[in-house]
Amino acid sequence: MRIYCIIPARGGSKRIKNKNLVKVKGKPLLEYSIDASLRSKKITRTYISSDSEKILKFCKKFEVYTIKRNKNISSDTSTTEETVKDFLIKLKKNNDVPDYIVLLQPTSPFKDKYDIDKGITYLLDNKLDSLFSGCINKNLFWKIDDKKLKPLNYNYKKRKMEQSFKGQIMENGNFYVFNSKKFKNNRLFGKIGYYLMNKRNSIQIDDIEDLKIANKI
Repeated sequence: MRIYCIIPARGGSKRIKNKNLVKVKGKPLLEYSIDASLRSKKITRTYISSDSEKILKFCKKFEVYTIKRNKNISSDTSTTEETVKDFLIKLKKNNDVPDYIVLLQPTSPFKDKYDIDKGITYLLDNKLDSLFSGCINKNLFWKIDDKKLKPLNYNYKKRKMEQSFKGQIMENGNFYVFNSKKFKNNRLFGKIGYYLMNKRNSIQIDDIEDLKIANKI
């Protein structure tokens, strides 16, 4: 069985300049995802997709394949799904489409090869089409609807004790696994499953504050 990993690493970032190469605990952010993929016992090949020559050059020190991403799918409004589509098109041209794809997002640095491999195993054992990593979230949410506050996930008039509140499963963006031959326009489809991770490994770096928190862990 062939399982390929794709790591999308766009060069542009407004909130943190060169975010994918910024250092967390002295190590470039992108390198965490590369290391986790290469150490996985399930992933058979690792690809990095980027529009940045600086990132592609950085990746040459690792045993990975690189894909020069087109500018039209590298803007602030471009989606990760567009990158996956581009990846699959290139593989199809070489008659090299794998059975499954693991999508690793470099903005989630705290990856564990055991989590990735266990997630893949869970998907295969349960014959799922796609799977996301997540964590339990017990926060209480409100929304503003027509300038009025409305609770989203609890009744504030009958507030429960934290111990009795089951919470929700929150996607943590760490990794996704899906059947590459069934993929169309979304990373999650068909029979969907989830793999729970701890909160520490669920941190995503989107802004400077997230970066400061990650460096303190």
